[in-house]
Amino acid sequence: MIFGQVWDKLSEPLLKTTSEAEVVQAFEAHAPQYHREFVPSLARLIFEVVHHPKFPKRREPQINYLADSLAALGRVTPKRSREIVAQALAKERAKLKHRVLRREFYIECTCGYEGPAYKGKCPRRHPDKAKNELLDFIYQPRIF
Repeated sequence: MIFGQVWDKLSEPLLKTTSEAEVVQAFEAHAPQYHREFVPSLARLIFEVVHHPKFPKRREPQINYLADSLAALGRVTPKRSREIVAQALAKERAKLKHRVLRREFYIECTCGYEGPAYKGKCPRRHPDKAKNELLDFIYQPRIF
């Protein structure tokens, strides 16, 4: 998100850098509000990531690549940092895939009832519970 806000100004000077000192100067000149967060502590790492042979060419992938590489703040290598971020995103995506929101069962009971089940059972065998919960649902106060 931070790089998304300043990448239009910062990308060109950052890609043209030839040393860590130039990375610091680029941040001071084009992203002074984030200067203290990233430089000088991460200047070497930013320089390495931006000049990596596999650094993307398009805007959004560049932002994501740099952010993912710096996510560990230099405690691990940039590649390992990207792997950790990818694993965390995969876990989040796995949670969102194909969840059952509501189960509905249409049953045919030995008592002759055919229709939707009540909590997985025949509503004729538990008529008082089914009626009470249905009436509670119908007559519950609603806020409009």
